[in-house]
Amino acid sequence: MPKAFAQHFPKPKRLDPAAPPPRNGNPPTSHPHCVLLSADSKFLLVAEKGFDEIVVYRFDAATGSLTTNTPSRVEATKLGAAPRHLAFGKNGRFLYVCYEAGRAVATYAYDASKGTLSPKDTVSTLPPDAPQTGSCAEIEVHPDGTYLYVSNRGHNSLALLAIDPSNGTLTLKDTFPVGGTPRNFKIDPTGNYVFAEGQNNGVTVVFKIDRPTGMLTKTDVTLDSPAPVCIAFV
Repeated sequence: MPKAFAQHFPKPKRLDPAAPPPRNGNPPTSHPHCVLLSADSKFLLVAEKGFDEIVVYRFDAATGSLTTNTPSRVEATKLGAAPRHLAFGKNGRFLYVCYEAGRAVATYAYDASKGTLSPKDTVSTLPPDAPQTGSCAEIEVHPDGTYLYVSNRGHNSLALLAIDPSNGTLTLKDTFPVGGTPRNFKIDPTGNYVFAEGQNNGVTVVFKIDRPTGMLTKTDVTLDSPAPVCIAFV
């Protein structure tokens, strides 16, 4: 590891060294999976799978350096959940955390002046009658800010969750079959379509979004690509 990198990213420590290791398939060591800058570029948030935490750093945009925030982290709201991906709500007041092993999404209130997080709720991304197996992968908040999507591997679906505009909490509304293990997906720049890839079948499917509700309708459009794992619009 380059020396400068080690200086900018101080190694996280467990909140409670005596606590048992997380039950998420990872060793009890640092396993950062996703980083996300705040809208004002003052804080960098890290989804720390290995320690079941969200770690927060202060970010100096002029130098690119990081310093540990106070407090430096917040625990996942579900034991062994393995925080995977992060997304801010439209107005930046709430952070949504996709739990890989937990098959759920957590809502945290975000204080932009301090870079601090306060847990609010945790909602499953699977229907109650579905096998509680598999793992979540990607999360995206729709540009309208009234709902978000999460991909379910194993269940092979996209979950639609409505966002309460007053307190940021979530309600699972529906799931939509994708097939082929949807690791990643992207909402297109118009906000009218979702492109959802099937990693195991090499097919990316396109859904039409009903803007008022977020409900999805599969179109006839498909894209063939071998084992897709990421989509980006440029």
